[in-house]
Amino acid sequence: MVFSKFKNPPFFSKQESTTQTTPEYIDDLQLLTPKQVAKLLAVTEVCVYQWAKRGIIPHFKVEKCVRFSKDDLRAFLESRRVEKR
Repeated sequence: MVFSKFKNPPFFSKQESTTQTTPEYIDDLQLLTPKQVAKLLAVTEVCVYQWAKRGIIPHFKVEKCVRFSKDDLRAFLESRRVEKR
């Protein structure tokens, strides 16, 4: 065996449990896809992607995946509300 000189090779040993806590907002985070956002806003997916790319609508991007927070979307819409005159 190649690893016989190691009692517990680091990549085979069990990871120790960490008491790492996640921020509270992650527990309540509800993410939407561009398709879901487009349906909610009655616009095309292309429009949603363009808004995200231009920084108009808040979003998360992990690699090529774009996601939108429901709370951020709600705040975005509230900030765009037009009051009657």
